[in-house]
Amino acid sequence: REARVLDRHLHAGNAAAQIQERNEGLKLIPDTRINIGKVALTKGRIEIRADRLISPRRPSALTSLQGVLNLDGKLLTAQPLRIGLTEGAIEGAITVDQRDGRDTPVVGMSLDLKDSSMRALFGSDGPINAPIDARIRLTGTGNTIREAVGRSSGTIGVVAGTGSMPEKLAALLGFDLG
Repeated sequence: REARVLDRHLHAGNAAAQIQERNEGLKLIPDTRINIGKVALTKGRIEIRADRLISPRRPSALTSLQGVLNLDGKLLTAQPLRIGLTEGAIEGAITVDQRDGRDTPVVGMSLDLKDSSMRALFGSDGPINAPIDARIRLTGTGNTIREAVGRSSGTIGVVAGTGSMPEKLAALLGFDLG
């Protein structure tokens, strides 16, 4: 019975995500809920390793995931964290801190993108051919990843090597990072 309830809940969440995606389009930063306010005295450590990630709705640059999740009350830490991409990887740490009676979590991100390319990250039918590395150090508050990033402060550094891309994508990339 619990499995059926969970399956219905997941199905409803997936349906809502599909409607939001259809209405708003694809987003670079997911709207994944991260509020852990209902967690109380829970402590634990989980090691995760997924050698292959698949997306039933669209192609994704994400290929694998490896990390250690530590939960200590209302502090969740993902460190070390490694997200494999079709080219390169994202490595670093993410924290979700909802201690001290906070209604909204404080999210910290310290992530490095290494040895990737614009083609791997953004996909395209057009001529995109530029290597890219990035460094993200952000802290923000929000109930979802997108909210926390949107309300964050910190630094984002991107270095792209010699290459080419369509003018429209270059303009959109600048807008997204701005």
